[in-house]
Amino acid sequence: MNTGFITVSAMLEEMKQTLASGKSKPFKIGYLTADRHRKSGGQYRMAHAVLSTKGKKSGSTTNRTINIQHVNTQEFQSIHYDNILYFNGKSVS
Repeated sequence: MNTGFITVSAMLEEMKQTLASGKSKPFKIGYLTADRHRKSGGQYRMAHAVLSTKGKKSGSTTNRTINIQHVNTQEFQSIHYDNILYFNGKSVS
């Protein structure tokens, strides 16, 4: 039964999935920006991305962050779990 919600742990497991070719499976997320050092944020953004496989592999579990790479670009970004509002059209709870 699809309730329209997904848990954080289920979201992370889906992000780690790969295609038959071995490449990371793309996903869409909606998230809020935040930067403690600059004391800025609050913008809503959407991204079509994959979990980062270069540099810092997946982020920091102690800081609850993930590193994503935007599809068709080399741009990397770190996102806090709690700032992700939507994952593949489902609300994150």
